Amino acid sequence: AHTITIEVGFATDLTTLAPTFTTSAGSAPHVGGVQQESGVSINDFTSTFTYDVISQDGTSQAWTVDVTNNLVASTEKDILTFSAAGVDGTIGANTVDISLDPFNNIADITPLFTLSTYATPSITKIRIEDYDNTLWKIS
Repeated sequence: AHTITIEVGFATDLTTLAPTFTTSAGSAPHVGGVQQESGVSINDFTSTFTYDVISQDGTSQAWTVDVTNNLVASTEKDILTFSAAGVDGTIGANTVDISLDPFNNIADITPLFTLSTYATPSITKIRIEDYDNTLWKIS
């Protein structure tokens, strides 16, 4: 048998994965007699899972897929990039400083940012320090 082993992120839900795959020309993977579609067919990978790949001539090959969660949660929690209204922020130790045009309506601005892999945003404080220059401090 052929085996594929994949490790996914700590918090990935293994019960509803829709894996992407490519098979050789003219072949198609099946599960329980149902043809699978790459990126669409959802399966439960909480235990070892088997695809039967059927070729044009009707012969099949079993492919066993073993998906596991990374057992260690990521501790990375960095803001990697931050911008608003087309202006890049300066990322410091636990803060982001950004100076915007004072004529911008802050309520209409959507900040854009990227975080460390597996990190999730939680803004604890936005402080406008200088109303004349609209300086945001995010911590």
